[in-house]
Amino acid sequence: LEPKIGKSTKSDIASLLGNPIYCRQESKYEKCEYRSAYSQNGPVPDMFRKSDGLGPDLSPYEYFDVLYLYFDGFHVLQEWEPVVMGR
Repeated sequence: LEPKIGKSTKSDIASLLGNPIYCRQESKYEKCEYRSAYSQNGPVPDMFRKSDGLGPDLSPYEYFDVLYLYFDGFHVLQEWEPVVMGR
């Protein structure tokens, strides 16, 4: 993702990682969470996506690579970070 910082738009990232699980505004950037199958870069199958009204999202993070991507007001990627779950 490093070469895409400052260059790629949210739609470019969607073609690479699929649609985000959620996006929300945090301070100056929009934060989006993306998940792909563990150690692969394929999009997460829809059966693993959170459905509204089913309570908290208890998806087993050990089955997914989880990334937070941050977009500016023009939907251009500015930062990213992996989510690391302690064992």
